[in-house]
Parts: sequence; C-alpha cells; structure tokens
Amino acid sequence: MSKYGFAAVMIGFASMVAQLTFLREFLNIFYGNELVFGLALGAWMALVGLGSHTAAKVKVKDSRTAFAFTLAFGALLIPASVYVSNTVDSVLTVRGEMAGLAHILGSLALTLGPYCMLYGVQITLVCAIIAEDRKAEGIGWGYILDSAGDILGGLAFTFLLVNLLDSFQTAYVAGLASAAGLYSIGGRWRIGSAIICLMIVSFAFAVDLQDVTDSIRFQGEHVLEQVNTRYGNLVVSESSGQVNFYENNLPLFSTGDVVSAEETVHYPMSQRDKADNVLLISGGVSGTLKEILKYDVSQVDYVELDPEIIRLAREYLGETGVEDPRVNVHNMDGRIYVKTSPIMYDVVIVDLPDPTTAQLNRFYTLEFYSEVKRILSPGGVFSTGVSGSENYMNEEVRMLNAGVYATLTEAFAEVLALPGGRNIYLASDSGLETGIGRLVGDSGVETHYVNENYLVGTLNDERISYLEENIASGGELNRDLKPTAYYHHLRYWMTYFNMRGYLPHFAVAFGLAAAILYFRLEPLKANIMGVGFTGTALEVVLLISFQALYGFVYHQVGLIVTSFMVGLAWGAHRANRKLGGERRRLTRMIAAATAYPLVLAAVIMSLNTVKAAPMAQFSAQVIFPLITAALGSIVGSVFPLAARANKGQQTPGETAGTLYSLDFLGAFIGCMLVSVFLIPAVGILTVCALVCAVNVLGYLRLTSGK
Repeated sequence: MSKYGFAAVMIGFASMVAQLTFLREFLNIFYGNELVFGLALGAWMALVGLGSHTAAKVKVKDSRTAFAFTLAFGALLIPASVYVSNTVDSVLTVRGEMAGLAHILGSLALTLGPYCMLYGVQITLVCAIIAEDRKAEGIGWGYILDSAGDILGGLAFTFLLVNLLDSFQTAYVAGLASAAGLYSIGGRWRIGSAIICLMIVSFAFAVDLQDVTDSIRFQGEHVLEQVNTRYGNLVVSESSGQVNFYENNLPLFSTGDVVSAEETVHYPMSQRDKADNVLLISGGVSGTLKEILKYDVSQVDYVELDPEIIRLAREYLGETGVEDPRVNVHNMDGRIYVKTSPIMYDVVIVDLPDPTTAQLNRFYTLEFYSEVKRILSPGGVFSTGVSGSENYMNEEVRMLNAGVYATLTEAFAEVLALPGGRNIYLASDSGLETGIGRLVGDSGVETHYVNENYLVGTLNDERISYLEENIASGGELNRDLKPTAYYHHLRYWMTYFNMRGYLPHFAVAFGLAAAILYFRLEPLKANIMGVGFTGTALEVVLLISFQALYGFVYHQVGLIVTSFMVGLAWGAHRANRKLGGERRRLTRMIAAATAYPLVLAAVIMSLNTVKAAPMAQFSAQVIFPLITAALGSIVGSVFPLAARANKGQQTPGETAGTLYSLDFLGAFIGCMLVSVFLIPAVGILTVCALVCAVNVLGYLRLTSGK
C-alpha cells in the first residue's frame, strides 16, 4: 500500500469514529430522539458534499501539500468539535428550555460544519492523488481505501472504544489516527505529526473535558454521576436537596413528585378489589413501586431495560421498593418480556414518557396493546398515559391523544380516559369506574393526594366528558411500522416554536426542489444522486426499524453503520476489479437497488412477528447487520462504475468532486425527508415503496439515456 493509500485509510478511520461519536452525542443531547439520526446524517452528507464540491472547483497548485495540511488540522479539529457538540445546546438555549428544530440544525451546523467540509476536501484530494498513479481505477481505489478505514473505525468503535472510553477520549483516538496518516506521508510532515500527537496526549491527561462539559450542561446542579450504557446516557444530579435522573438529557424523574406516582398507580390499582400479580414497565424507582406495594399484592414484576437505573437508584435514593421480597426485577426490554411472559397479570402499568422516539413509540402501538391483552387475567386492567391538559388541548395534543385512544379501543372492549397534566388511560375487557377517589378510600390504602378531596376537581364529570369528546374521533391507529403517535408528537413539539403546519409544506417543497434538480442532471449523474438517496434513506429505515423492534439502537448504531461500510467497500472492490462494460454493470446495480427496498420491507415485516427472545437476539445481532451490508454492497458498487463511465469528461479531481458531491447531496435529501417526515407520516413500508419508485425512474432514465 502506498503512503497516500495508508493516509486514505486513516482519514476513513478517523471520520467513522468521529461520525459515530457525534451520532451518540446528539442522541444523548437531544433527548434520545431518532430524528437526530436523520438530521445528523443528513447534515454530515450535505457538508461533506459541499467540501468535495469546493475541492473540485478550487484549483490547488500542490495537492499533496494541501492534503497534508488537512490531516494536521483534522487531528485537532475532531476533539474540538466533540467539545462543541457537548456545550452548544447550553449556549443556544436556557437550561430546561426545549430545543427546537432551528436550534438542533444550528447545533449540527456549528458542530459538524468545519470537520465535515474538511473531510470532503480530504477524500477528494486523496482520490485525485491516487488517480495520478493508478489512472482509470484510481478514484475507485481511493473510495475503497477510505471505506476500508471506515470499516476499521466502525469495528474499533463498536467493540472497543465505546466500551472503554468516554466521548472525548474516543475523539482523541480519531485525532491520533489523522496524525498517523500525516506521519505516513513522510519527510518533514513526520515532525508535525509527532508534535500533534504530543499535544493531544498531553491535553487528554491534563484536562477532563467530560467534567467540564457536565458542569456547563447542568448549571445550578451538582452532577453526582454520569454513565454511558448500551441504552443511553444517564446523569444523576442534586439540586436543593432534590435528586434528579436524566436519560439522554431528558428528565426521567425527580424525588418528591408524589402526585405523579400516586396517579400512575392508584388509578388502575383501585379498579380491582384484589390484584395478586402486577406488572410494572419502567419508572419503579421514581416512587411508583412503593405505591404498588401499599396494596396486598402477591407479586410485582418490575421490568427496567437499563440495569444502571436500578444501581444508581440504590446508591442515591436508598430504599425504592426493589428490596421487597414480593418484587422481581427484570432487566430486559419490556416488549420482549410481554411477548414471552407465561404469567397472567391482574394489573399492567406502563410508566414511560410520551412516544417522542421510535423506542418509546413501540409501547403505544396496537401490536403492543394486543400483546398486553394476552397476559391480562380476566377482568385485568392496563394503564398508560400521554401528555394532556385538564381544560384545553390544542390540535396536536388532541390528535396524539385521539390516536392513543383509537388504538386502545381497537385492542380492548373498555377504555377510560382520565384527564390531567398527563392524561391516563385505563383499558380492560371488563367494566371500569370513574369514581377513583371513592375506590381508593374503600381500599384502605393511605395516599397523600389521590383521594376524594383532591380528585373532586380533577376527575369531575365535566372534565372527563370534555376529554372524551375531544378524542373520540379522528384518531389514527398507531402501529410498529407506521408510528403515527410519533408523528403527532413531532407536530406537537413543533408548535412550541411557532412551526405548526410547516412540516408537510417543508417536506413537499424540499421534495419538489430535489425532483427538479434530479431531472436536470444527465442520467448517469442523476443515478449517483438517486443511489445516494437510496443508501441513506434505507440506512435510516434500518436504524429506526431496529429501534422499533429491539429498542437499543444507542448501543448498536456502530455495528449497523459499520455493516453498511463493509458492504460498501466490498461492492466498490468488486466493481473496481475489472474494466469494461461499466454502463451495463451500472444498469444491473440500479436494478438491484430497485428490488432491495421491497425485499427489505418483507424482512422487516417478518422480524416484527418474531416472539421468541433467542430468535429476536439472533435477528438483532446477525440478520440486521447482514441486510445492512447487502444495502452497502449495492450502493458501493455504483460509485466506481460511474467514475469510470464518466472518464474523459473531467479531470480525476473534478470527477471525484462532482460524483462525491452528488452522492452526498442525494444522501442528504434521503436523510432529511425520510427521518423528519416520511417515516413518522406514512410509515416504514411506504418509505420502502417510495425508494423503490425512485430507482425504477433511475433505471428507466439510464436505459433510455434521457
């Protein structure tokens, strides 16, 4: 391997480690919402494409010297960008203020802009340098080497770095990789590389940036502990004697919120004279478990996905109820537990936040409600809740609640809606009563707030009737693969920033602009853009499908993205291995890109029916990486074929820059449209059909030459 070939591998390694670090950081900072995957990937692709386009247009006298400078600058820029990603939300918003779409996009631009544009320049320059030696296949070879570095970086991140280092230490590793690329060039650049490595290592030992950024993000609070787990980022803080738990920057609970704990528990528990077996999904250490144990229960199965929540609660909260011999703690996914449980329950309580993410939405779908119904004993009661208002609901909140209500009524014979700051829904196949204050009083259970005196104003007939009238019509069924509740909560979130109704208009305008550009391009270049769209659109589909099915994409994102890059490198290598017949082979790959979304849709539907835990684990660890690699192999084969088919029309540097920029532009469009609008609005299966249609159009344009 030449010295510039090794440098290409190193910039790929550094960029992949940086990308995965940024993805996890943004998922952490912006409340675990998978929307950030699409926005971050889209911003990444657009900015890298802009860098490539700039490198193609700007004439550089000495491309080798320019490339060396980009390696030196990149080594220092990656750690600096990770620092910005951890602090920019504190600069742009007040602590506790909800981040808007403009804020998120601004944060992405400030964090990713400098490095992504630099990376776009790097890959264009190194491809052009390698092409000077390898002629026809040079650009494709540079693409392969960069992809090989991506694979190494993804594997290192997934199986080593993420388990041993924090985000800043991981960023230092990426910086050192860029410095290693500089060292490989030789000559005077080796001295510069040694100085940069010394600077990075010295700074890493001298300053703990994780502590610095925690103190900035949680101003006014004393951070007791911060830990990254396979499910998210957990922070425990203390302020004015109150202990606060955060997951991915989203408040989980604070000590002293007795009202929420009592409403969550006593509304459903009071509906039955005797509840022997109770299932609680999440939230137990916030106080709900203690409230359940006030009843004469025989057994409480408490399912909490992340065992670190239990450990942190024991350390900082003392007794939470998990010590009681009647309580069985299950650290596993609530969906899988419900699917596989042989126990019948008298009461099932879900104590989770609103369906703000694909991970949370899976506990508000018809499929989940049907699974819960299977494990309810005769007369059993199920309880869940979403944001509401006691006296007024705007249209977005109404549609969110109407969707949950419609989905529950599809699964259960009786549904009772109880108004409050958080509307609580009780569902059963037997009768349900609204006189909860009287029921709690008759049970003899001691409560502070949920009693007849407190509830006479909260759960009066007028408020219950108002809520029922507002949610009785217009609700859409919420499904695993068509997350309408997720979409309505997204619209609800956007009302906070005076963006009501803008989302569909933005999507239509954005799609029309992309279509106009697509048809103005010649067929070969249009297909590069189309395949870029296909690759990232379906990568987002895979990531969100994984989250909807299994719920731990925070940990698995590295393996999924790396699997894509493995396929990408293998496809590029196969396409670059022999010369001749580029147009014919390119047409075959576009045909494969047309068929793949339909196959993917069938696979996802099949995996959604899996109930056995071992098979679900096999699907997550083996099947998902394989289908992701298959997508990467199709996408990866197109670029080198198009580069050779375009031979003679531009210089190698111009060809690399043009094709890279179109590839990344298509990828940006795919990320933005699919994650922000299409998946929440029309569902995963419809997105697959739309991607298929885009490639049918590309195939027809390529074969007709129009």
